[in-house]
Amino acid sequence: MGEIEFNGTMTAENLNGLRLGTSSLENNFEALSLQIYDRPLTRNEIAMMGLGKGGFDGRITYFPSINQLILEAETNPYELPRQPEISLLVTDRNQNILKKTDYHLERDFQRISQGAIRIRQRVELPELKEGEYNCCLRMKSGEDGSVGNFLSRTFSVRKYPWENNRIGLSRKIVPPFIPLTVDGHDVKALLKTYTLAGNGFPEAIAGNGENILAAPISVSMTAGSRSYAWRHAPLRFTAKEPDRVAYQVSSANDLINMQVDGEFDYDGMLKLTLGITPVRNNVEIERLSLDIPVRKEIADLFHAAGSGNRSNPAGKIPPGQGRVWGARSLPHYSPNFVPYIWVGGAEKGICYAADWDKDWVHSKKKSEHAAELIRQPDGTLLIRLNLLNDAVLKRRHEITLALLATPVKPMPEGWRAWSDNYSNFKIPGKRFLQCLYAPQYFGAFFYCQSRYPSFHDYEVIHKMDEARRTGKADEKFLATHLQRIARAPLREVPYRREGMDKVKIALQCGFNQMTGLAGQKPEDTVAYFYTCCYESNDLLHEYKTHQDEWEYRRKAHPVKSWRDFAVYYDAKMLDAGMDGIYLDNTAMAVKFNWPTGDGYIDEEGNIQPSFGLWRMRNYIKRLATMFVEKGKEPFIYVHDTNSLYLPAFSFAQATMDLEWKYNDSEYQDRYSCDYLLAMCAGRQGGFFPACIDGIVAPPEKRPWLTRTMLACFLPHEIQPTTWISAGTDLPTYRKIAGIIWDFGKGEPDTRFVGYWEKDNPVQPQSGSLIASSYHRKEKILIVAGNYGGDDTIPIKIAGTAVKAVNAETGAPLSLKGNQVILPIKKHDIALIEITLQ
Repeated sequence: MGEIEFNGTMTAENLNGLRLGTSSLENNFEALSLQIYDRPLTRNEIAMMGLGKGGFDGRITYFPSINQLILEAETNPYELPRQPEISLLVTDRNQNILKKTDYHLERDFQRISQGAIRIRQRVELPELKEGEYNCCLRMKSGEDGSVGNFLSRTFSVRKYPWENNRIGLSRKIVPPFIPLTVDGHDVKALLKTYTLAGNGFPEAIAGNGENILAAPISVSMTAGSRSYAWRHAPLRFTAKEPDRVAYQVSSANDLINMQVDGEFDYDGMLKLTLGITPVRNNVEIERLSLDIPVRKEIADLFHAAGSGNRSNPAGKIPPGQGRVWGARSLPHYSPNFVPYIWVGGAEKGICYAADWDKDWVHSKKKSEHAAELIRQPDGTLLIRLNLLNDAVLKRRHEITLALLATPVKPMPEGWRAWSDNYSNFKIPGKRFLQCLYAPQYFGAFFYCQSRYPSFHDYEVIHKMDEARRTGKADEKFLATHLQRIARAPLREVPYRREGMDKVKIALQCGFNQMTGLAGQKPEDTVAYFYTCCYESNDLLHEYKTHQDEWEYRRKAHPVKSWRDFAVYYDAKMLDAGMDGIYLDNTAMAVKFNWPTGDGYIDEEGNIQPSFGLWRMRNYIKRLATMFVEKGKEPFIYVHDTNSLYLPAFSFAQATMDLEWKYNDSEYQDRYSCDYLLAMCAGRQGGFFPACIDGIVAPPEKRPWLTRTMLACFLPHEIQPTTWISAGTDLPTYRKIAGIIWDFGKGEPDTRFVGYWEKDNPVQPQSGSLIASSYHRKEKILIVAGNYGGDDTIPIKIAGTAVKAVNAETGAPLSLKGNQVILPIKKHDIALIEITLQ
């Protein structure tokens, strides 16, 4: 049953764009019939019509990791025979009954409307051998003894070597993180110190030595238009270990008791579980809110993320006082909940995150927001989480969320000398990165979700590693491998459906990417391979067994058994010669897997989703730990387009944004500098920063569009990558990048100052110029991008300049006192070399 809210007069013209379902195949449906009514139908009428007569609608799903079937069925009780005998049966291929579970309408079904009842049950399975099994919901009539089978299906049992493996699950600390320490109520992690107050929440958080908070984090409660004060028991630490610190505080007021359980992970993330219990039944609460006050000097930018991407806000915090942003403005799955908000500056800040809204109580008033940003008169910016809003408490509520201060970690060592997509771009550097941008490039048997080469034959990876070192592909091996693919059954290599020419081209591309690294020392190169975190797994060999668990109601996302599968094969790729892993589709994604704890059932019996915070965090942390277990330096490259929820990515080394807005427009018309600083510059998380170039234009337009892209990227030290449609004009990019490199970008005695820094010694005096600079000895190289029109802009320099030249052309620029006069085109980039006295 679904519904669409339509505002306005319902006419044929107004309904012209109405679509039922989605434009993709995911989670879609077929319309068996269409009926039009001239009045609104009640929910009971809809339920009775949808269920039809005399049977069950629903599904039986198989979850191999917990060895259970999940029965979910609805029926119209008025259409059932009297005294029906209802059983779930599991049989083998010879129809031998291996499991029989009986159900009773009164005991096991719950009424969900006048015309519908529902059953939702776990069914424990016996130990089953590998093979095919059948299951169904059988109903025998108590009137005439007739039997009907419903929801019949076959499920496949097969054991895999990766199941429940322990790869990446040790408690080794991933560099550059350091062990946690506790000093009184101070908990110290890398780059940050949390000082805990008596209520169990931080009263101060020092990020890189500066307090982020304007005041202590607090919980306030109002009921009956009255505020309630708290009483706190002493804070008690329950664990002090190098990778984990835990504590507990009990608080109370006249209406509720609250227990705060805090747990620090060694990246500095604080996981908070709030157990809220009313002192009596039916306690009415207007609001229970958690306030995170961020200092006005730090609260400049924000980012909020929901399910999906390309619609998440990021950039400058909206102006004004009072509420300046609220959760209801975020277009995603939940109309009044947001699972992630970060507030801060180019580096320092703080984020809140949650995996779901289980046990939150949301107000039905559209003027109320479950999460909001509130600017106070003194400029302090509150992240306010309205955990309980217009609530009547009848039981204990348990709410889990996380806090993480930024920067999460330092930028990677030597990152300014990294050159990404080197085989194509050939930008100078000291560490040369190259991705195999599709599984087909390393000989996988189909698309995004492939995790291993065809036939599980890792010789192709060994040969690619060999090509990286020698500069030559083994043509004899390639020919033999392609012949093997051509002769194999299509089910083993479904990618062959695209034609052997495409198979050959893709594999040759992979070898070309590796030979492109051959001019560099192998130890200075990083070969990393494509993987995907959110996509259909329907062509995987494992899909037949794990399809229900991995794709229950939605595409696969890193649930626990999927992580076991992925890490197992990721480890094999590293063992075969790869150095790193690229993760695509890492945005938050809703999953309804309540049987495995990746969703929950609310008080009305509806399945509600998790958003993927813990799934993605656990997966990336496990990958990073796997590298350490193997004695390798972690290299995890996250494609995070418009969804940079930092607690999930703490253990990654690189991020890539901007897989959208591909066109032939100038970059300043696509992305603001505030967006790039909040989302793409990498400094909040300690990530090597890259963005997809996204230039789709005829060759004659590419040089200019490349300049507009570099004008946006390079003042943030963002590298363009991927080369979508061969869009970046390589001569233009190589020339500009070469000038910056030759100045000393990658040298230890060069200092970079971003245009956003308070004490920036380079200050444009007018226009819309962003001007960052590199400082080396008595010289400055200004990298300026113009977000305005054609202009002549004075740039004030700290110090006495004796010479200024356009570093691209060598032409001198005029000096007036301590100002350089820069004529610049609309949306252009300028490199200015200054010689100081």
